[in-house]
Amino acid sequence: MKVPNEFVECKTFRDEMLKILYRVSDTIESRKCKSYSYKDHLTMGVERVLLESPTGRGFVQDSVENGRINKLSVRTFFSALESNKRLEYIMNVNKKLIEMYTPVIESNLCDIPELDNFDIKIGDGHFHKHATHEEKINNKAYAIGHMYFLDARTHLIQPVGMMKDSLSSKKRHDIKLLQKHKNKLRFDAPTGRKVMIVYDRASIDFHLWWQLKKSKGVYFLSMEKSNMKLKKNILGNNKFDKKDSRNTGIISDLLCGCHAQVLMRRIEYVDPESGKKFVFVTNEMSLPPGVIAFLYKLRWDIEKKFDFFKNAMNEKKSWSKSLAGKKQQALFLCIAHNLLTVLEYLLKEKYNIIDSKCIRRREKKIKEYINKMKEKKLPPNPLIVKLRKLSKFSLQFFRTIKNKYFHFSLWDDFINAIRLSTEQYFY
Repeated sequence: MKVPNEFVECKTFRDEMLKILYRVSDTIESRKCKSYSYKDHLTMGVERVLLESPTGRGFVQDSVENGRINKLSVRTFFSALESNKRLEYIMNVNKKLIEMYTPVIESNLCDIPELDNFDIKIGDGHFHKHATHEEKINNKAYAIGHMYFLDARTHLIQPVGMMKDSLSSKKRHDIKLLQKHKNKLRFDAPTGRKVMIVYDRASIDFHLWWQLKKSKGVYFLSMEKSNMKLKKNILGNNKFDKKDSRNTGIISDLLCGCHAQVLMRRIEYVDPESGKKFVFVTNEMSLPPGVIAFLYKLRWDIEKKFDFFKNAMNEKKSWSKSLAGKKQQALFLCIAHNLLTVLEYLLKEKYNIIDSKCIRRREKKIKEYINKMKEKKLPPNPLIVKLRKLSKFSLQFFRTIKNKYFHFSLWDDFINAIRLSTEQYFY
């Protein structure tokens, strides 16, 4: 597919970044508001994430004084965060952003032909602190949690439901949220395409797995719980190619019955590099067991994204006491991250700029891995060797973007700076 022509006029870097965002938002209907438009609110939300502002009041003041918005009161900004109409608009913008760029961003899984008809979604929950003026419940302030799903191919991310909204003391269990939002778990995949959900042990509900597989073509992959009895209900072996180097480390691939009276697959795997044993459970029956083990290994990518949210973006507490505000914050986090992902792709396609210092570091680790496998007289796993995407952006890449964005740097100045920051370390 043709690369979108984003960078036509040479304005400031901020202008060009917003051009990407507005190209998406202009396709979404919104109410007209002269004093503070929906587009302005979208911009402000994304910029608050990028700026790492500790308080909303400080962020609004900084935005007005530095000319990023002409006029805005603190009250108007926080009222907009409480708006369900604006929440719906922001949700649609992130959905459209993902829809628009998923077909063009290089796939992380294009070297695995068996996955050509699969969408792979990695899910998990992420928490941050309550808002400053949050009302306490039983003299205690509770954290806020959202369930996120990362596309394993593109690394575009989106929230699906709240695990903890701090309006009550009770935390929703992951499986309850998955049950509640089960109709969203196809993520608009076209008819005939399969969806694989990779989640930790908290997702295990064999009856739900069977229901979603049968009715929606949604499959699950997780780790076996210690109290499971699948091994006592072996119904047969799932034959696999032991000569396929992708299956290195696979001990067994068993078909088992379970208490829900449906067929499950139990895969024992020993990591050849570390010697650590893993047992995976899935209701997908056709993929090579080594590919199953590799997909669960990719679950670490979403943890890296959460680390980036917390430490690079400094998003450690809620912006708002309202439920709509909490949901908007999660969406703004995703939109900001997804914009960076799109920018990273466009820089590579149009300017041949890649984070080469991080690539070199990964190549060094892969070389060490290959040497270890040679010592053990085992073939290296090509899935690990050919892994394409970095699990997160480098801090140096992100700092350069922030500096050039908020100092209204010209596009050419940004290109020169980002090329330098991706080629060498600054000390």
